[in-house]
Amino acid sequence: MTESTADIQPVQVGYSGVRLLPVPLKHRDNIYAEHEISCQELVHLIRQTGQPARTLPVADDMVASVFEEALQKSSQVVHVASGSRFTPHYQVATRVAQAFGQRVTVLDGGTVSYALGVQALHAAHLADQRADLAQIVAALEELRPRTLLSFAVESLDFLRVNGRIGSAAALVGGWLKLRPILAVEHGEVVSKGRGVRGHDAAIRHLLLTTHRFQQALGEPLRLYCGYTVEGEDAARDLEATLRQSYPGATIRLHPLGSGLTANVGPGMVAVLAFPARFELGYA
Repeated sequence: MTESTADIQPVQVGYSGVRLLPVPLKHRDNIYAEHEISCQELVHLIRQTGQPARTLPVADDMVASVFEEALQKSSQVVHVASGSRFTPHYQVATRVAQAFGQRVTVLDGGTVSYALGVQALHAAHLADQRADLAQIVAALEELRPRTLLSFAVESLDFLRVNGRIGSAAALVGGWLKLRPILAVEHGEVVSKGRGVRGHDAAIRHLLLTTHRFQQALGEPLRLYCGYTVEGEDAARDLEATLRQSYPGATIRLHPLGSGLTANVGPGMVAVLAFPARFELGYA
């Protein structure tokens, strides 16, 4: 199990059997289910109003209901929650899981978006291979620090709306056409320098980041080029660039959902990389 904001695609949910907790999204006085509003509609609302959208904690009774449904088909449930430094979902799930005893194990995924989804898919794959709980937990503990998630944000506007930077910084960054480079490291989002100027520089930076990661890791990678709405062309450029450098690697495009879009905005492109030996089933 994991959350709907883990950006696992419907076909992946179908073959893996991963269950998703529906994370609500709030914009002003309106609350939407994760798939009730498209990313394009969400971007339009934020641009139109200048007001941020936020994910909300999943209600305890909803979490309990999904746990109960999962336990009808399995004697044990592993729930991989988004990083506790990002959202309250881990704390909520841990609290609710107490009523289920050892039948439900909640893990802090330490990350967000499809990097979280990868952990859930790998756990499901291991369960299909009849791995026990200890083996699944150990595998995710090994995978977590061996995962790269770095992304280039299209503009500073959404970071400003969300209060992550000031208006003056956003204005100067807009003049200079800077694209912020961010990464998830040690369970939190960090800025990787002052940003880069333009599309091509962003692609080069993500490629260099991937090279450094692979050299430090010393083993073959599985790669995903993630993108928010309006970012697919940039992701395709990143994919083509990565294929030149890693001709034998599995490299796929992967759309990212409204949870991440609400925070970083449209046009974002990301590289997600981890060792190829961590299987995801048919992903």
